Amino acid sequence: MNFPESSPYRLGLDPDGQAQKLFEQPGGGAGFLGFDTQSVRLVEIRKPGGSETASYARFQSLKERVNLASGLRHPRIAGVLDAGEDEAGDYFYVTEFVEGERLGDYLARAPKLPPLAGLRLVLQLAEAAVFLSNHPRLASAVCLDDFAVVLERGCFLSLRLTDLGFEREEKPVADGELAVRWIGMAGRLLQAVLEGGSLPAPGADEAAKPLHGPLAAMLENLRRQPGPVAIHELKSLKKTLIRAAGLREMPARPDAGGIPNSDFLPRGPLCRLCCESAELEDTVEDHWRLIHEDFCPDGDTPFALRAKPARRHGRLESRPERIDLRILPPERLLGHCGLGAVNRKMSHAYLREHPNVVRTRSLVCTEDFTLVAAEGVRGFSLMTLAAQRGTFTPREAMLLLLQVDRLHAHFEGVNFEMPALDPWRVLFHFGEASGDRVRVLARQTPVTEWEAPVVKLRVETITDAVVDSAGSAWRYLLDRLNGKPFTALAAWLMEGERFDRLLAEGLADGEPLSDSAELDDLLRKAAHYLDESDPMQRRKFRELLEDCLLRQPSAAFARPMGEKSGLSGAEEIEFEIVSAA
Repeated sequence: MNFPESSPYRLGLDPDGQAQKLFEQPGGGAGFLGFDTQSVRLVEIRKPGGSETASYARFQSLKERVNLASGLRHPRIAGVLDAGEDEAGDYFYVTEFVEGERLGDYLARAPKLPPLAGLRLVLQLAEAAVFLSNHPRLASAVCLDDFAVVLERGCFLSLRLTDLGFEREEKPVADGELAVRWIGMAGRLLQAVLEGGSLPAPGADEAAKPLHGPLAAMLENLRRQPGPVAIHELKSLKKTLIRAAGLREMPARPDAGGIPNSDFLPRGPLCRLCCESAELEDTVEDHWRLIHEDFCPDGDTPFALRAKPARRHGRLESRPERIDLRILPPERLLGHCGLGAVNRKMSHAYLREHPNVVRTRSLVCTEDFTLVAAEGVRGFSLMTLAAQRGTFTPREAMLLLLQVDRLHAHFEGVNFEMPALDPWRVLFHFGEASGDRVRVLARQTPVTEWEAPVVKLRVETITDAVVDSAGSAWRYLLDRLNGKPFTALAAWLMEGERFDRLLAEGLADGEPLSDSAELDDLLRKAAHYLDESDPMQRRKFRELLEDCLLRQPSAAFARPMGEKSGLSGAEEIEFEIVSAA
């Protein structure tokens, strides 16, 4: 498979220089690991079995369903990003790469899940069911084995549908049967996670262990209803599952669904390629001593380790500083365009020792992994903070935005290609704070009561950002706001949790950016007119944003750092941002 030079996609290579396969199918189809140079993300490139081995009608059905799925976006479903023909004329389609472990394999391997973590997976299955019920041609081919367990934001287990069964023979299903099938899948998963068992083998007799309680009653009711009514009733599946689990409602606190230890981490294909290398283990053991008790800046991700220099290396004994080890995909998987920024940062006179850059100490590059040894951060990323908190008050959001704006200002005019701001790249460092103190700061202490942190920027793209879901609230808002990261960050800090919910319900596209008409209008105008490279325009945007929040009825808000707006009402209403030049 070859792509033209104008294509944004690059095929990842295995150690022998061949395309890195993720799987093969009996009919000659295969999935390959690829890299999208435009979105700076890993993707999966799928080449179905050749049309000469299948009927023309079946091949056309596959292409029609790929085209249908390409317009859909949901946080529980791996999106179809592109489709076309390569230079040889062979058909391919591109989907999100999902760093997750097959659901059946995960439940068979992992110890019994904490009840709330397991229930969270079941409810996410229900979200996918409700969304796909509006697209029966896609929903009819899905089975439980098509789902994978992933780690979301480095903290929570989540469920992603990785395969919509395009290569399977299409079998139309009536509405009533479709609703019953999805309820059966959700019920079997609920039984597995609550009882600590495994999923039934694909094709096993589904009636061998019948459903009971509220789910059995729901199934019986749906079998007596006309098809459209059954699909309508499917919308209440989440509530029925919560009752079937013996709860009145799902706890709303952010850590509902968290994992207690690393035994529960899913082992995705990238983790197996990079982290399960004997060379990686030997390299780490030879140069560092791992630390296991500290609060990791990025949660429980398998791609991050905390360490100190090894004692046996003579002079390193006197260097007690902590090291953050970041495991990145090897260059062969990134089209050889991943390490340039890291190398330039290490040699750039201004950036090399800059206190607001996460300073890189060394790089280890092999065929299996790239290991970045960086200064230890006693703190957490903005993404981890959002995962622990769930919501921010307007004052907290504005204070965080002010700190990010100031971070942005440090690198203006530097002859360096600064990456787009991203919640994974912004970190808060708290000096000599202990791991327990950092944990409290992340989970409980209001942002306005923090002891002053040093805000730091990661210049390299970390693995977690490369595999983050395109259906997440952050990426959705970034796309909706014309790819402007500072504007998207402002919206995400204040509206991220709301969009997490809207995206799960499949309602985000029809909703305003904020329930406040004034804030919605401000964000929309910023998406079109704000020049984010101009510090004066960024400051004006922040001031307008503060004034807008001050006028909200429920906003108990004070200006951070005692700043004063100095803008007239006419300027606020017009919001005509122009270049300083």
